Amino acid sequence: MRKSSSPGGIRSFSFQKALFEQVAQSYVETKNLSPVTASNPDIDAPLSKKLSFIAVDFLVDVERATEQALKDFPDLQKTWFQLVNGDLNVDPKLAEITIRLTAMVYHERSLDPALYFRTLRRGRAIQKEQFS
Repeated sequence: MRKSSSPGGIRSFSFQKALFEQVAQSYVETKNLSPVTASNPDIDAPLSKKLSFIAVDFLVDVERATEQALKDFPDLQKTWFQLVNGDLNVDPKLAEITIRLTAMVYHERSLDPALYFRTLRRGRAIQKEQFS
């Protein structure tokens, strides 16, 4: 896991907010990937991104972690969707609570995208069994 440069580590809100934003951004980007892409014979064309199995795993892992974190607070699920979708009209107190609750679970489950997509598939499968 990535070490926090802040003195409070995962307990500091700035660390939690940064982790939440990284997970949310990757979640939205992954959610928008197409399951099918066309081939392009132009070798200079940028590679198109498509929804892969690992990307689907990430979406499911984020959704399950979010459900777990907010299971006792169903009203905060709406706040989570607002935050993830970039809604600026979110009550700051609800936003902070949502970020704190979800970031802790994201951290526990190693959902930082920079780490998640580097983890070997076998290692993540073993880890998933622990949270099922």
